[in-house]
Order: sequence, then C-alpha cells, then structure tokens
Amino acid sequence: MYVANSRAAACEPDWKIDRVEKCRKPVEPADSGPIHAWLYSADNGPPIHAWLDAPGNQARLRGWILRQPDTALIEDGEFVRAACGTRLRVIYRRSFDVTTEANVCPECVSMAGLWQTDRAEYDRQVKERHEQWAERDRRRYD
Repeated sequence: MYVANSRAAACEPDWKIDRVEKCRKPVEPADSGPIHAWLYSADNGPPIHAWLDAPGNQARLRGWILRQPDTALIEDGEFVRAACGTRLRVIYRRSFDVTTEANVCPECVSMAGLWQTDRAEYDRQVKERHEQWAERDRRRYD
C-alpha cells in the first residue's frame, strides 16, 4: 500500500565525528530499526511540547525537509512525529510503502491507512493519543 503525501522515516541517525570541525555530525543509520510513516500534510493535533511541536516550528521544519535533495537528517533536538506518534529525525526521500518496506511499524501502517480512508477516525485517534500523553505528564509532575 502506497501512502500519498508521506515519507519513510527512522527514529535516530547514526553519528560521525567530523575531524575538521571536531563535532558530531548526523549520518544515515546503518540499521534504521522499524520504518515509520511521516505524513507531511496531516494535522498532528495540538502541540505536546510548547516549542518543538508548535505549528509554526513544525511548518518551518516540514518545508526544510521537503526541500532536501537527499535523506533529511534532523539535529539540535528537533523532530517530526510519525503517524504513530514516535519522534523522527531521519526522513528518507522515498514515500512510505507498506508493500516494499521490510521492517515497518505496525501502528504507522494502521494510522496511515486510516489517514487515507477515514480522516475523522485518524483525527480522533491522534486526539486520544495526545490526551493520554497529557494525562501521563500530569500524573508524572503532580
């Protein structure tokens, strides 16, 4: 199943020491782990983190990712969210395609399918997930 307006993505890049600048630089991961779906035109719901999930910041990051000629490697603590809610920092140029990917996140498959067939249910599940996260944070900090 090909998912329109999506990209295949992974959680974390590998890091390599730049010998000239003496700092860590992100590189494409050798073992990406499960492949997630980044739905770049989907609404991820209200911000969970005050600045990182803010709509303006996410729009800026989305534009930067979509302009990259190769795999986008996000650094400096920024991220985009997968369909399943996982933080992503490696966004590949290829679309998310369940039939060709070897190791896909089952929750992303389910959510990407909903996003294509039933947007209202997709939005309801995203809202429910965010409410669960907010409740968990309230319990943690009380």
